[in-house]
Amino acid sequence: MMKVLKTADRILAVVLKTIVIILTLGVAGIMMTRVVIRIPFLFTSMSWAEEIISAMMAWMVMTGATILFREGEHFRVEIMDKKYGDKVWMRIINLVISVMNFTFIALLLYYSFVYLRIRPQTSPILQINVHYFYASVPVNAGLSLLYLTRDVIVCAIRLKNPGFAKTKPELPQADTAGAVGQE
Repeated sequence: MMKVLKTADRILAVVLKTIVIILTLGVAGIMMTRVVIRIPFLFTSMSWAEEIISAMMAWMVMTGATILFREGEHFRVEIMDKKYGDKVWMRIINLVISVMNFTFIALLLYYSFVYLRIRPQTSPILQINVHYFYASVPVNAGLSLLYLTRDVIVCAIRLKNPGFAKTKPELPQADTAGAVGQE
């Protein structure tokens, strides 16, 4: 079972990172096109691009935050954790941080559903339902809660057993394209 979960986690990590890379390149490409097109065609406008960039940024930021939660990099003072990680008070602080992160993301998930239940709105130019833009919040908050659940459990166990799970979660290697299923 653990092998299946680790494989699923690696695949999810590759998918999330690929999404962020594609969105970053897309935003950069659209913005560069807007700059270049202004020079020869002074009266040409790409007003639709702002709506697309807004949607891409919403997905990119929230997906990037999910990646940070997966890797345990959100809201950490790493130097303190390395220096005082085995002290009881530091393990308590880590548990409190994990519980606070979990609570914040759980509230974010709840209120994102409340927001999405509001009457549908469309973007002014492309007439796209803005719920597609902001669906990134509940999707990524749900994924982040999975990783935060793991963090809370690990921090709680570390209160009694300081040596438990001291390493970071296994991260996909640079050549993950062919090595996702390999152990």
